[in-house]
Amino acid sequence: MFKLRRRHQPPQLRLISERPLSLVGSRSFVLHARPQDNGAMWAALANRCRRALPADLQWAAPLLHADHPLPVLCGEVEVRELFRWVNSLPSTERVSIGCQRRAGGT
Repeated sequence: MFKLRRRHQPPQLRLISERPLSLVGSRSFVLHARPQDNGAMWAALANRCRRALPADLQWAAPLLHADHPLPVLCGEVEVRELFRWVNSLPSTERVSIGCQRRAGGT
């Protein structure tokens, strides 16, 4: 008997903030957690980072969920702000975050 295999569907993006983002055509990005890069330390590092997030970066909190991180859609300004903050942390306390240009841009 044949088993149907379901294709892995990427997580759906959800609105997590009422704050307007600076999305401008090809200048929009999807940030996604990379727990595989931090291995067993992901949960602890993500929790620390989430607690330390500045108020203006609270929109990124779902990205830093220890058990079920969610991708976040944002603009170039938000990407720069988040990575500037992550890079200001000591290297032993940084989480790994991936960034992809949103499809459909020119």
